[in-house]
Amino acid sequence: MKRINILFFFIMITISAFSQTKLDSIKRCAEQGSSRAQCNLAITYNNSAIDNNNSQNKAFCERQALYWFRKSAEQGNADAQFGLGLIYLQGRGVLLDKKEAVCWFKKSAEREDLSAQYRLGLMYSNGDGILTNKKKAAYWYKKSAEQGCIAAQFDLAIMYLNGDGILTNKKRAAYWIKKIYEETVDIKWKRIRAKKLWEKYELWKYE
Repeated sequence: MKRINILFFFIMITISAFSQTKLDSIKRCAEQGSSRAQCNLAITYNNSAIDNNNSQNKAFCERQALYWFRKSAEQGNADAQFGLGLIYLQGRGVLLDKKEAVCWFKKSAEREDLSAQYRLGLMYSNGDGILTNKKKAAYWYKKSAEQGCIAAQFDLAIMYLNGDGILTNKKRAAYWIKKIYEETVDIKWKRIRAKKLWEKYELWKYE
């Protein structure tokens, strides 16, 4: 047992050293101006902030995540723009500012980030940080849905069913609901939700 504990100790030291070496390498690239490295570094700090229970360490990681997300976002990195939008939306390490969040989500969405497109659609739909605009919500849901975002596919299908911000079209609703059901075999609750909508609205009639 003692030998196993010693072996485990040395394995953990090796992993830790490897992780630090990798982090140092990313940081060097980030400092040299690589937007991808800056974004990766921001994600690393952001994840550390989420998992950190020490308030001082958490605050430090949040500041670093904000700094590096901004550096990368200002170079046009869509992932960083989305990450920066989330930071403002959630008020992590910065004052909560939904208008600023919308601004960064828009930049990211225009660069075809499917998560930003969905988030922007959601904010337009709910009037969250921006004036409610169902037509624009449907537009961004569609963009995201076409890239494979299941949440966007659900919300777009509901809009087609209800004629909410878009013309009622049960054929398109049936298309998206069927797609969700067929492509989420390993996600039971999503299949159940899709099946309920399929049966409730008798969507088999519109295939």
